[in-house]
Amino acid sequence: SQWNYRPSYGQMVGGAIIMQNKHYEKVNGFSNFYWGWGQEDDDFFFRLSHNGFMNSNDRLPPSIGRYKALSHKRVKDLDVTPMFKRGRKHLDATIHGRKTPEEGLRTLSFELVGEPVKDKPPGCTRYLIELHLPWMPTNLNEMPPADIAVR
Repeated sequence: SQWNYRPSYGQMVGGAIIMQNKHYEKVNGFSNFYWGWGQEDDDFFFRLSHNGFMNSNDRLPPSIGRYKALSHKRVKDLDVTPMFKRGRKHLDATIHGRKTPEEGLRTLSFELVGEPVKDKPPGCTRYLIELHLPWMPTNLNEMPPADIAVR
C-alpha cells in the first residue's frame, strides 16, 4: 500500500467508506461545491465528525478491514488552480464555522435518464442521471459568474 494501509492524514476519508443510508442523509451527503481535484473528502470528514459519526481515531483494525491506497501519479498543479483556491476558502470557512454545510444531498437536483440497469456489476444497480446545475466549469481556471449561486 502507498501509505502502509493507513490514511495519509488523520482526517482522511477519501478512497473508500461504508455507512448506513440514514447517516449519509443526516450529514447531507457530499458537498456540491467542489470541482476538480480534492477537498470534497475533507469536507465530508467534517460533516461526519460534526454529526458525531467519526473522529480521526475511528478506523477499523487491520485484522477486520483495511484499504489499499494505490500508487498513482498526481497531476501537477491541480492544487493551484483558481477552482482549487475557491474550494479551499469554502472548506476553511466550513471547518471554522463561518459557513454551514447546507449544500449537498438535499440541494442536489437531477433527473433519471432511462431505466436502471440491474446487476452490472453483480449486486449493483446502475443509474444514468442528468444533473440540473446553475453552472458547471469547463476547465479548472474558470470561475462561476458572480450572479450564479452555487449551492
